[in-house]
Amino acid sequence: MQKSKNYKLPAVIALIIVALIGVYLLVSTVFFERYLLSRKQTMLEQSFYEVRQTIDTATTADILSEFEKLMTNSGISVILLDASGEVIASGTTNVNPLRNQFFEAVLSARTGENTIARTQDYFIQRLTDTEKGTDYLVLCGSASDNTFIMLRVTIESIRESVEMANTFQASIIIILTVICILIVFIVWKLRAANIKLERDIEEANQIDEMRREFLANVSHELKTPIALIQGYAEGLKEGVANDEKSREEYCDVIIDESARMNQMVRQLLNLNRIESGTETLTMERFDICELLSSKITSFAVKAEQSGIKIRLLNEDSCYVCSDASKVEEVIDNYLSNAFDHAAGEKIIEISVRRNEKTTRVNIFNTGDNIPEEDLDKIWIKLYKVDKARTRQFGGYGLGLSIVKAILTELKGAYGAENCDNGVNFWFEIDNG
Repeated sequence: MQKSKNYKLPAVIALIIVALIGVYLLVSTVFFERYLLSRKQTMLEQSFYEVRQTIDTATTADILSEFEKLMTNSGISVILLDASGEVIASGTTNVNPLRNQFFEAVLSARTGENTIARTQDYFIQRLTDTEKGTDYLVLCGSASDNTFIMLRVTIESIRESVEMANTFQASIIIILTVICILIVFIVWKLRAANIKLERDIEEANQIDEMRREFLANVSHELKTPIALIQGYAEGLKEGVANDEKSREEYCDVIIDESARMNQMVRQLLNLNRIESGTETLTMERFDICELLSSKITSFAVKAEQSGIKIRLLNEDSCYVCSDASKVEEVIDNYLSNAFDHAAGEKIIEISVRRNEKTTRVNIFNTGDNIPEEDLDKIWIKLYKVDKARTRQFGGYGLGLSIVKAILTELKGAYGAENCDNGVNFWFEIDNG
């Protein structure tokens, strides 16, 4: 899932780039031709005044030279006509079509049809040669000596220029798009790799911090029983306990504290074995309600001694598929935790709820709520909300860590939640 998120943004950026390029190509296709037509119109207008000035001041040879230059450099055909419509000078040998188009433009200008610009000196029209299928921009104007000037440029050349420009731009843009997309993905991949590296470093630091904290907690937990054992052993050696009863009390303390340390070591080894993933799971189909009922029976004596009422709310069979011994260990730790913290009415209720794919087991005990800031921390090794109370019941804060390790191995869910009058611990396993 994280990987797909990492690639979501560069994909969006790439799409935005492609969209912007598409808009650019659309705009250039629609408006570039208009822009070139406007430029051609301006060029005709400037050429008209240059030709008129040449006619007024130059010789016939100079006029023809100017006409040829316009044809060569700008693709503008020019003819000069007298008042009767006869050609005086021309920049092309194909004079008649130009003169005929001049007359067509004059007639069309009277109705205003096809006229795209008009001044006191000239008018400009857009005309089509039906035989050739070619469009032209035609400027007709008068010179100062009562002669007429006609300038014509083909629009087809404009279209060709537009097509060539668009093709060139499209090629360049496609290449740039590919390069941009590659750069985006490369940069994003580097960024993702950098984020992963930062996360790995952070996780490594957290693991190192947890290791130091774990060692400190283990040292702290062992310090008390070792000090007690040492103190009472020295007392026995020095003869502090003179009578038999005192010696028995000293020996009981040494035995109890040794048993506590032994229990802690066994739990740590068990937790390490589970977390290492070296154990083989034995998946089988069994009745979870039957297992819970047997566990209640095994805790019955302890419940009676502690004045705790323990009951199973579900009596019907509910089959699941998991490692029965591991699930039993989870239940043992949850029940031990519930017994240690049951208060008030001293009730422990166990319920089972079957869902579509999983079965959820709830083990609730009345008593004090867990502080909200500690709810996520109670699964950490050796973490204890109330150190004094935990030692009173012989716990080391490893039971819930074992639950977490087992359910992680079984790929099951787990959690704890505060209720109005107590705390509910739960876990989920597959129905199979």
